[in-house]
Order: sequence, then C-alpha cells, then structure tokens
Amino acid sequence: MESTWQVRPLGPEHDAALLAFLGDEAAGRGFCFCTAWWTASWDEFRSSTPAGNRAMRERLLARGERDGYLLVDGDAVVGWAQCGLRERLPKLGREYPLPPDPGAYAITCFEIAPSHRGRGAARFLLEGILADLRARGVPRVEGFPRPGRDLDPGQAWTGPEALFRGAGFREESRGARGPVLVIEPLEMAADGKPPLA
Repeated sequence: MESTWQVRPLGPEHDAALLAFLGDEAAGRGFCFCTAWWTASWDEFRSSTPAGNRAMRERLLARGERDGYLLVDGDAVVGWAQCGLRERLPKLGREYPLPPDPGAYAITCFEIAPSHRGRGAARFLLEGILADLRARGVPRVEGFPRPGRDLDPGQAWTGPEALFRGAGFREESRGARGPVLVIEPLEMAADGKPPLA
C-alpha cells in the first residue's frame, strides 16, 4: 500500500476521470467501458463497439448509475471496481442462477492500471470497498471471479478468485462461469469509521 492511495466512491465529480481511465487505449482499455454486465446478452456485447459502449456508460452516468469505486493515487485514477446492487444487472442473475435478494451487492469488474499491478492495489481497492459497504450497513456482498491462477488481465476482469478469498469471501455456489463468492453479514466496522467521503 502506498500512502498516496485512496479509495473513493464514484461521484458526479469523477465522471470525466472515469471515462478517461476506462477509455485509455494505451493501457489496454478503451472497448468495454465497464458495460459488459449492462448489455442484454453476450451476443449484444460481442457486437458492440467502443463508441457504443462509451455512449452506454455515459447514459448510465447521466441517469445516476455511479456504480463503483475508484482507486486514486495522488490525482490520478489507477483502478476501478464496479459495485452496486446485484439486481440492477439482470444478465448477472441469468448467468449465475441466484435467488432474488434486493439487498445484495455485487462486485462485478476490476481494472487496475498496469503501473499499479503486482503492488497490492486490487487488494487495497477491495478492502476500501468492503469498509465502505460495512459502514453503510450492506448485509451481503457477492463476487464472481473466474477460477484459476495466473490469469491475464483480459481473463481476470471480474477479479481474481484469490483476491476475494483473501478478503474472507466463501464459496456459496458454482456455475458454468465459475464460483459465486459471498461475504456476509457485513457488520459495522470495528473502528466505527464513517463511509468513505
């Protein structure tokens, strides 16, 4: 962990920085704009374009869907995780047959800048997310990692399995895409700190 790192819930003031981070083609991004789970089907996503995905993310932001957290190093965004109520993503529910749960949060995507990979950045981001969700009283958080070790970033976009397990998630079920990992209940943080500002 670096002293300049901070985890911040996405707010309107971060919209431009998020779009710039997700659109950074030089860092291997610039296609998805974290819309994969928002599309109606995988066929629709496979036929999408970078411009179409960016437009979808802009529509999500415009309607107030600021569904995630940024990892910031100084003034630079160096990481992103999509996190919000699971039931806002119908495709996720179809891919992983889960009973309805209007209070469950899902962490569905991770992206760490190449400059910060291998330095504990994803763990720092996940810990910050869980601390904020605990403080907000969220009772259940789910992760949907791809199984296996040594996944390349293109395979690990839902987060490495070891990342979730290291944070205390346990396997609840397993589907064709991999495990559903859960941490519950999320009790109030022992230090009593308020949610992230």
